[in-house]
Amino acid sequence: MEATHQQEITSSPNQTNTTELDNTKTWLAISVLEMTISKEKHGRMLSCVAVHESYATKSSSIEVRLDVMFVPETRLVGLPTEDVEDLKDSIAIRCVVDANPKASVVWRREGQTQPASLQELLQFSPAIRQHSGLYTCHARNKAGDSQPKRVQIDVKYRPKIISVGRERVKTTTLFSPVNFECLGEGNPPPTYQWVQKKTSSHSDSIIERGREAKLYLNNVTYEFQGEWRCRVTNIIKGEEQSVVSEPIILQVHGAPQILRQTANQEIYVESGHPVDMSMVVCADPRPRSVAWEWGSLRLEAGNEMGEQLISSRIFISESKIA
Repeated sequence: MEATHQQEITSSPNQTNTTELDNTKTWLAISVLEMTISKEKHGRMLSCVAVHESYATKSSSIEVRLDVMFVPETRLVGLPTEDVEDLKDSIAIRCVVDANPKASVVWRREGQTQPASLQELLQFSPAIRQHSGLYTCHARNKAGDSQPKRVQIDVKYRPKIISVGRERVKTTTLFSPVNFECLGEGNPPPTYQWVQKKTSSHSDSIIERGREAKLYLNNVTYEFQGEWRCRVTNIIKGEEQSVVSEPIILQVHGAPQILRQTANQEIYVESGHPVDMSMVVCADPRPRSVAWEWGSLRLEAGNEMGEQLISSRIFISESKIA
């Protein structure tokens, strides 16, 4: 007995020859084949060859094709190799099955009872954030069940600011605490940044004040007046994605503060020469009066006394300068 590629797997000593009971001149030859079957032998031809001088070709044969049943084996093809972005990219993962007889395939998503797909192909076009989850491919036939193959689908999406609170204008008193809170979402989870825009008569400036979703200011001064914004950022496919909130106006009320760092502590001038003295005062609301005092002499800002004109600069807020 031999296979079609002429590999002999039994020999003559494996057969038995006996005469028939009713005719001793007729011989009966029996050859029994014992072999270990594996799925690699599925579909191969097996041939039994009888050799005798009475045959015109000196031999006669019969062939059978091996039909080996085996449990399904699966593998996944088409797994994403880079970020999958919401509403922009597609997913097509195929669960390739090797089985006999033909197996049925089912895709399931963790946490859901209904199948995600009853075909080899699991496809989303386009993929959206709701498709994220753990998916399992499973195949079954009469021989048994396959080992599960799992894949985690993670759909990325750009950051979004959900809330920065209801107040668009915050009012607080000088040296008191104030807090900001920014609620955002995104995948990957976004980072946070709080920035303050300060406006002066010379230029605008942007100052970073914090890198957490919640920002606490324990001792508010006039320096914190201005527009505050929350920026949330994540990175998709190596590119930074950011969104900025609507401004929150912070107003600080309190007693006047003199910013001494804007004026010299001592001024030297020759007798009979003019002198210019100025001081920056921060206050909200506007102070009722500003005056310079020297001993018993009191000079109101904006008034003239002899040849003296007294002036001051008062910062009411970043949008009111007098």
